[in-house]
Amino acid sequence: MDARHVFKRIEENYELSKAHLTCSDRSKRFIEMRQFMCNFLRDESPMSLKQIGRALCRDHATIINSIKKFNDRMDTDQEYANRYADFVFYMKRNDSDKERDKALKILELIESKPTIGDRLLVIQNLISDGSEVV
Repeated sequence: MDARHVFKRIEENYELSKAHLTCSDRSKRFIEMRQFMCNFLRDESPMSLKQIGRALCRDHATIINSIKKFNDRMDTDQEYANRYADFVFYMKRNDSDKERDKALKILELIESKPTIGDRLLVIQNLISDGSEVV
């Protein structure tokens, strides 16, 4: 997994762009996401600390500090650890999981209709106009 893939997943799941993560803004949300990204890339990619820093427009010393802060918080803050576990889940989730979830939502929508005619109408609409299920 590379930084581009992680940036893409963060944007999809957390609505934070690469610009948000590489800017100098020190908002809690941005700092936390950068810490998650640094640790995840260190553990799950062959990227060096210098390469991770370059991806985030930081130097390697900043990445080392970010990982240290990450480890300190993981040891003392259960909510933070839970958010990181969710982050890892989203990062490792593959596209087939998304397609399966979409298919399950379609089935739930169809099954929620009380009559066969209503169910057929849902299927017809999906086929004819490609309606998305949200």
